[in-house]
Amino acid sequence: MAAGSVLLAAVLAGCSGASEPDGPTVIVVGDVVPVMSEDDYRVTGSIAAQLDGRAATFQGWAAGGEEIYVRHAHAADGGPGYDPYAVALIARDSGTGRAEVLSDRARRQGPVDRGTIPGSALQLGPVTIDGDRLLWVESPSRDHGDLHVLDLGDGTDRLLATRSVSVLSRPVVVGDDAWFIASDAKDPESIPRMSSLYRVPLDASAPPQRVAEDATDVFADVGGKVRVLIGDRLIGWDPSLGAEGRLPGDGLAGTSFAASEGVSAVLDPEAHEIRIDSDLGDHRIDAGDRSLGALNATDRWVAFSVERNGEQQAHLLDLRRGELRRLADAPVPSSARFEDHQYALVTASGRLPTTFPLIELGPAD
Repeated sequence: MAAGSVLLAAVLAGCSGASEPDGPTVIVVGDVVPVMSEDDYRVTGSIAAQLDGRAATFQGWAAGGEEIYVRHAHAADGGPGYDPYAVALIARDSGTGRAEVLSDRARRQGPVDRGTIPGSALQLGPVTIDGDRLLWVESPSRDHGDLHVLDLGDGTDRLLATRSVSVLSRPVVVGDDAWFIASDAKDPESIPRMSSLYRVPLDASAPPQRVAEDATDVFADVGGKVRVLIGDRLIGWDPSLGAEGRLPGDGLAGTSFAASEGVSAVLDPEAHEIRIDSDLGDHRIDAGDRSLGALNATDRWVAFSVERNGEQQAHLLDLRRGELRRLADAPVPSSARFEDHQYALVTASGRLPTTFPLIELGPAD
């Protein structure tokens, strides 16, 4: 163990771990959680917080190591300089800092209603990165838009579905198909808003097919499976069986899910808890009355945010050591990303710095 590490058994008051009989280790997140020391991680580089004077949201790494970003319309300094034509999908070389525009249809959009922000301006939703393939939703609405896939290898940009795809749910790639949430109505803005889970080939060789009704989110699981949010339950689904792929059981209560080889984590916002099943031991994170978010997982680490003093702060559970740590002064919304043992810290509003740190977590001892 690295010098300076603090085991949960000897943790400071306010954060405790205890095993339930024949159950998971319960970790209560209190007022004090040990801060990760320089023995636990090291800063290995940085990612951009802004591009060309505009705020930018880091989405992750492509197969070739390119950093993928969504460049936004609002100015990086938090000022009034709102430019709806600046919205774009960007790839950045981490070594040289050179940025390449991958998609900028916002540049060619017509007149924009600026009565409200974003008004009718084109927005880009979260990006799914699958090797050299990027999937995202473009929308002049806050809720629904068009699903695109871009192949970085040959530069092909394909339209997979139009108008009705949810911008609130990140598409999932399973084999050669994209799984996504979309409105069932001809007018996606109609009330009530009913949605379902759909699948479509990534080569756009066939139209989208509906898989499950009343679904509002979808998450990648291990072994080629997915989890589908229906009501307040995360339901296991076998994509190879299509619409008949619902797995036995009532599902897990929760609204967010993360999985990696040997690890699955479910966030239940109403219970203020995260349930973790892993080959390294099962855990339950009890946040009391604090809100939780930004759930991510690898085969060793589970990362999440906890509300403290009105802002979300990054916490990481080391499953191998059974230790919970807080990253000092590190607000983390849902744009934080794991990649192997690298963890990118990204914050959101106000005056942005030029970069955010990229850290490498401790050795897998």
